[in-house]
Amino acid sequence: MYLIGVIVLVIGLVISVALHELGHMIPAKIFGALVPEYFIGFGKRIWSFRRGGTEYGVKWIPLGGYVKILGMYGPAHKNTACYKGNARTYTYEEAMELPEELRNNLEPTLAQDVRTTSLEELPAGQEDRAFYRLPVWKKLVVMAGGITMNLVLSVALVTVALVGIGIETPTTTIASVPQCFGTDKTGAIVPSSNTSNCVPGPAYEAGMKPGDTIIRWDTTPINKWEDLRPAILASIKGTTTAKSIDHAAPSTVVIVRDGEEMSLTIRPLLSSSGQSLAGVTSKMERQSQGIGSVMKVTSSLFTGTLSVVVKLPVEVYQVGKSLFTGQPRDPSGVLSIVGAGRIAGEVASTDGIPRAGGRTYEPSVLDKIGSLIMLLASLNMALFVFNLLPLLPLDGGHVAGALYEAVKRKGAKLMRKDDPGHADTAAMMPLAYAVIAAFIVMTVVLVLADIVNPVSLMG
Repeated sequence: MYLIGVIVLVIGLVISVALHELGHMIPAKIFGALVPEYFIGFGKRIWSFRRGGTEYGVKWIPLGGYVKILGMYGPAHKNTACYKGNARTYTYEEAMELPEELRNNLEPTLAQDVRTTSLEELPAGQEDRAFYRLPVWKKLVVMAGGITMNLVLSVALVTVALVGIGIETPTTTIASVPQCFGTDKTGAIVPSSNTSNCVPGPAYEAGMKPGDTIIRWDTTPINKWEDLRPAILASIKGTTTAKSIDHAAPSTVVIVRDGEEMSLTIRPLLSSSGQSLAGVTSKMERQSQGIGSVMKVTSSLFTGTLSVVVKLPVEVYQVGKSLFTGQPRDPSGVLSIVGAGRIAGEVASTDGIPRAGGRTYEPSVLDKIGSLIMLLASLNMALFVFNLLPLLPLDGGHVAGALYEAVKRKGAKLMRKDDPGHADTAAMMPLAYAVIAAFIVMTVVLVLADIVNPVSLMG
């Protein structure tokens, strides 16, 4: 089952990446850009076919995918330094004016090397189909298509988990009525198996039975399980106990048993720490959640992921620190794909998760499926938020370049100046390589930490 969980996660991620790349490819082809390759995975080809000028296929390493769009970077603008040599830099025009023997000794800048490679890939006679020649709004659609797909996938997966599968929800129907209670090491009131030395269960003493449905506590209607605790607290307000655990003042509880209403007198348990309970457990039922819950959970995923991404360097530092000190990691912190795979395996294989008060949560098959779907929803939200960063080579970097181009061209038009042309995003390549290097370091740190000092569902 552990392996099944990992496989489900890998397949889900591969599908997510495939759809992300489709989000780029489909509008690019519609807008006439040249798209020679669409591949899932990296490395050596396993299988491929060609259709409509594009080669579609799968490669051996399933750690991502890519769509190749030709002409991403346009030529340098006038007065842009493109070459270096002889202790100085040269613009493209200056370099072309030099004698051939001197020109051949010049070294292109990193940005110019990227521009040259990008333009040389364009087939002769199809230079007008280069990506950089697209109108700004089309560039935005193409580059935002991938991250939009991840957002749509995240919302869709949350909807499937909450609306389609639903979640186990406590009801006002009683599942069990423990006879005895005591306290654990923390002072919390917990059911006790020691019937000779315990405090009698309030509901047990009152005569409640499994299958009864609570409809009112004193004067407070009980429409859902969450209504019960506030009603108990309101009924014992002002009651104190000097003991670690004792019965509070009596209350009247109205139940439905076999279709008939009954009134019972119950004395809730109250601890010196302020904990109170009626001594019953709720019957759990799987219930489909509404669209409001979907939006609430999706919003929570977005804000939670955003908070991690915003402080990503600090998060990675803390993870690296835990790697060398062995300190427990933040369970809500950042994970690598290895850590996500471990969580997926534990979700699929666990038979019980410890909870407070000595209780154990035993997930059903549907619970596990729902949890795996929610994990994939979280990963798609992470891909969406992470790619919003306005840094090359991320999608957000290309989106930022297109927006800069729009502002620059609009400003020139308002000032009645010549059209400045495309945004020279290739000039950002030195920063892009620095970003790539930082990502590699972060990935190594996170993978090592997820192997040596992993986050676990079991604590």
